[in-house]
Amino acid sequence: MGLRLSMFALCVSLFLFTVPALADESLIPEQPAETALETKPAEAPAAPMDVNHKRGFAGGVVALLFIAVGQNFLVSAARRRARNLGTGREIKFFDLFITPGDESYSISRLQMYLWTVAVIVTFCASFMAAMKIPDIPETLYMLMGVNLAAAVTSSALASVEEGKATTAEAPSVEAAVDQTFPAKPKEEHKPDFIRDIFFDEADSLDLPRTQMFAWTVVSLIAYLVMFLKTGNGVELPVIPQGLVVLMGVSHLGYLGAKGAAMVGKKG
Repeated sequence: MGLRLSMFALCVSLFLFTVPALADESLIPEQPAETALETKPAEAPAAPMDVNHKRGFAGGVVALLFIAVGQNFLVSAARRRARNLGTGREIKFFDLFITPGDESYSISRLQMYLWTVAVIVTFCASFMAAMKIPDIPETLYMLMGVNLAAAVTSSALASVEEGKATTAEAPSVEAAVDQTFPAKPKEEHKPDFIRDIFFDEADSLDLPRTQMFAWTVVSLIAYLVMFLKTGNGVELPVIPQGLVVLMGVSHLGYLGAKGAAMVGKKG
């Protein structure tokens, strides 16, 4: 019995001594260089990326020309349709960012248009330069989502305002009976870029519209410079989240001022 207890104690002692020793890397002998090479072959260096900046520049130019030709085709089709329907509406080249409700240039649609063109051109330039589909940063599609939401909301507000104006202008029974002093026909509103982008309905310079246009220009210039410098014309740049937040605040200010003007007009 005593011998068995002694053997058991010896085994436990050897176990307690061996486990820490195996866990200690300093006690494990290093493997010879030849053996290490045999068991773990050296990794081959990554092949350098085939980047051709001239090809990337050509891809960006082709994308820009494709956008211009496609837009011109759509404008020509819209003009033919307007003539066939007899609407008499004048279709312009930049009709894409004209709000149909009030026939005015929309700053939110303009921003969405410019950012769409910039992303398409840089995406095509990056793809042609490296011949691989570039990764789209998370903040980039967040910014595009903010621009799209602002454009849709602005169009909805314009449609609501146009609907209220149409209802208000409906002829009443008294107006139909009394034709002594006919009302003066309403002057047709034609799109004017400077007036619609920078001025309000009272022909006064509008601060929310002006600051939104300024942020659009500054952010686009920063994005293109980052693409050429940081991304080296190959990778789409990561837009700082602070810039996305500032653009969102700019949109909120513009839409809030537009909604407040509608409420004031109603009152």
